[in-house]
Amino acid sequence: MNAKKIVLVLFAIAAGAAALAISFIALGVFLFSGLIMILVRRFPKQTEWARTSWYLIFIVGLGASVLVARSIKTHRPISCEYTIRGFLGTSTAKPQSKLESEPANPGIDVQHEIDRQGIELLQHGVVTKHWADVLDSARRTLESLTGDLSGDDSSKLTSAIDSLRASVDGLNSAEIQSRMDKLKNFIAEKREQAKNASDPSAFLEEFKRGKEDKNFSFEDPFTKIVTLQDLLYRFVHSKIKDLVTVSTLRLTAGLDKKKNTVVYSERVGIALAPNVSLQKIDFSELQLNAQLNGVTQSIAYSYDSAQPVEAKIAVIPVRAGVRTLTVVNQISTADRVEDACDTNRLLPFRRFYVRWPNAVRSFIGLHLNIENLGGHSVPYYFRLPLEKTSNIQEIEVPEYSFFNSNYTMKEESREMPGGISPDPPVSAATSAVSQPIEIELLPDSPIFRNSMVQKVKQYLFPLNAIVCFAYLALGSVFSLLVDPKK
Repeated sequence: MNAKKIVLVLFAIAAGAAALAISFIALGVFLFSGLIMILVRRFPKQTEWARTSWYLIFIVGLGASVLVARSIKTHRPISCEYTIRGFLGTSTAKPQSKLESEPANPGIDVQHEIDRQGIELLQHGVVTKHWADVLDSARRTLESLTGDLSGDDSSKLTSAIDSLRASVDGLNSAEIQSRMDKLKNFIAEKREQAKNASDPSAFLEEFKRGKEDKNFSFEDPFTKIVTLQDLLYRFVHSKIKDLVTVSTLRLTAGLDKKKNTVVYSERVGIALAPNVSLQKIDFSELQLNAQLNGVTQSIAYSYDSAQPVEAKIAVIPVRAGVRTLTVVNQISTADRVEDACDTNRLLPFRRFYVRWPNAVRSFIGLHLNIENLGGHSVPYYFRLPLEKTSNIQEIEVPEYSFFNSNYTMKEESREMPGGISPDPPVSAATSAVSQPIEIELLPDSPIFRNSMVQKVKQYLFPLNAIVCFAYLALGSVFSLLVDPKK
C-alpha cells in the first residue's frame, strides 16, 4: 500500500471513528473526558483521581456501546448488519447477483393481478375510441395499395375491415364513454373487494367472468382493432422500411431531494421517415396507471432540439415540420428516503428502495400522416409500446453518496459520480414483482460525500472494532497527558 493510499485509509478511519461511529453515549464519554482534561491542566498536582476517572468512564462507555450495538434493530444486508454486527463479528450477508421473488402472499398477489388486468381493460377502452381512425386508415391504405397487394393480402385486409365495422356498429362516443365509466366502477369495486378476499383463486375466477360483461367489455372491438393494425403495419412497413425509428427505452430511478421521494423515469425517442409527419400525440393510455393507482405522474415531451414541455392535456396537436419526438414519463411513489438504522446518530445513514411501480406495458398513441403511399396521403394510427421488460439503466443518487446495496452494483465513476446501475442488469418488470433493490447512502455531509471517501468507503465501520481501538488510543494519550513519565 503506497503512502497516498495509507493517508486515504487513515483519513477514512479517523472520519468514521470521529463522526459515524460515535453514538450519543460515546459522544458523552468524549465530552466528559475533555472536561476532565481541562480540570487536570488547571490542577496538575491532582492527577491520580483523573486517571482513575478516565478508566472508569472508558470501561462504562465501551460497555454501553456494546449494549447499544446488540440492541439495534438491523436491516439486512447493508450497513446496519454488515458493519454494526461487525463490532462483534463479520456479517455473512453479501450483495446478491439475482433478485429473489417475493414470498407468495395470496392477499397482495390478487390485488396486484386485479391492478394489472384493470389497466389492460382500460387500455382496451382507450384504443376502442380510435376505431374510426383505424378504419379510415385501413380503407385508404387498401385504396392506395391496390395492385401492389396480392389477392390473398387484399382479401385479409378487406375481411379485417368488415369485421371491425361489424364489431363497432352503433358504437358512438357516448356509448364508449358510458362503457368506460361502468368499467372503471367495476374495477374500483373489485380492487376494494380484493383487500378482503378469503379465497384469492375463486375471487380471480369471479373477476374473469365479470370483466366479460357486455355492458362494459371492449374485448371484441379491441381485438378487431389490433388485428387490423397488425395487418396495416405489415403492409405499410413493406413500402416504408423506417416508418418510425424508436430509440431504446431508457428506464432510470432516482431521488427527488426536495420532496424526499423516489422517482421512476421512462424515456423514449422516435424519428420519423422523410415522408411521414406527426399530427397528434395521445397520452391517454400512458396516464391510466396514475389514474388507477393514485401515484403522481408527470409527462414531458420535446420536438427536435426544443426544450421539454409538460403535457397538460392527454391529446397534443403537433406543429408541422417536426422530425423527432422525445417523451419522458415520470412517476413518483409514496416511497421515501428513511434512516437505515433504528438508532440515534450524529450523521445517520439513509436508504431507499427501488421497485418499479407498474410492470404492465404502456403505450403512446401517435397520429401520423404518410405522404405518397401508392401516390396517396394516408393517415396512420401507431401505438408506441413502452416495454417494462427493458433493463433499469441507472439509479441516480446524490453525487458521491452511494454506500451499499443488497444487489451488486456497477458504481459511480468520474464521468457519472451520481449514478449506479444493477450488475447484472435487472428489468423493470422483474423489480416490480421481486424483493426491492435496497440502496444505502452515506451521511449527507461533505466530509463523507466526496471522491476521497468514495474510494475507501469500505473502511468506514461504525460501531465496530475500530471504535474500540480509538477508545484505547484516546485512553493512552489521556494517560500520558495526566501522568507523563519523567
